[in-house]
Amino acid sequence: MTDNGDSPLRVHLVHQSFGDYVSALVDGFADRDDVDLTVSTITSGAATLSGLRSAAADHRSRTVSRFRDPRSPFEAFRVVREVLRQPADLIHWQAAGNPWIDAWFSVLMGRTPTVVTVHDMVPHPGDGNVLPGTFAALGRVARKADLVTVHAPHVRDQAIEAGVDPASVAVVAHGELATRYLPPEQLPLPVASEPSVLFFGRAQGYKGLDLLYDAMVRMNRSSVVARLVVAGSGPSIDRLVPAGEEPPTWCKIRSGHIPADDVPGLFEEASVVALPYREASQSGVAALAAGFGKPVVATAVPGLVDIVEDGVTGVLVEPNDPDRLAAAIAELVVDPGALDRLGTGARSAAETRLSWSVITGELRDLYLGVLEERAGN
Repeated sequence: MTDNGDSPLRVHLVHQSFGDYVSALVDGFADRDDVDLTVSTITSGAATLSGLRSAAADHRSRTVSRFRDPRSPFEAFRVVREVLRQPADLIHWQAAGNPWIDAWFSVLMGRTPTVVTVHDMVPHPGDGNVLPGTFAALGRVARKADLVTVHAPHVRDQAIEAGVDPASVAVVAHGELATRYLPPEQLPLPVASEPSVLFFGRAQGYKGLDLLYDAMVRMNRSSVVARLVVAGSGPSIDRLVPAGEEPPTWCKIRSGHIPADDVPGLFEEASVVALPYREASQSGVAALAAGFGKPVVATAVPGLVDIVEDGVTGVLVEPNDPDRLAAAIAELVVDPGALDRLGTGARSAAETRLSWSVITGELRDLYLGVLEERAGN
């Protein structure tokens, strides 16, 4: 950092994935004059920064072959070395992605102070998409970093269990994501006119789509009838209805990539957003629902209880209980007053504790702490 105390911090933000999250973070820093941001996107397939509302960041893209390509480890070395040569006061590294990239970063990092954001410290149960070596490389990066930021207290505990110094882990909220899709003046979305439940995003087994479907079957057999909309991709969606059978009339399945232009409409039609997860590290969907001003019905598991305020932004129920899930949804979707109150609470959270202005301010304070610690040592 320069000797001039008025000079902005030169921060190099590096990511391989989490495009919506990083885009929101970049735009948040663009609204500050005390951070000069450079962004590097390292892609082995689908890493993108979409819908940026600012052009303040110096953004560079670099490509590495996919993990199993024999060229990948050599390309990863060259790219990481190039990234580390970028002048900066501090590197903010978003883990993880191609394990070769994280592995080389763990070897080559050290001279420039480094903050690492870890979205998942351990694999989710039953997640079959994890590449070999992903979490081993991530752990090495986290242990060598000056500071690790996570989005939930239990992920902080997981980092400490993996050998990260407890004094070097900080919990920073996962920011709202609705402004990736609509400008703030068009938010919040109105209360839905008809009872409708939305399950959105990539559906792995731990996200409990089967539990939600079971709950909706039970609910629609009672006096409350509501539509279920499932939008996204993943094995749980593919297995939701037996092959050769049509879903019930109250269930609409939209499997595959959801274009960004379609996302606001899906949330606008939803009375509530369902998060029936068996386990979570955090939830971008919960952050997205908050930004749109939509209440959620979620299971009370670590990672969700840290973002969903029961009775304020949504309703929390015991996990793995389709009867309680059905009862909570049935009570909420027919109560416009409760939907409006919880939706207002959700939007308020998005504008305060989940806002990127708050989060980037917290991050800048953490950056300064890292630099002061380095200077002291």
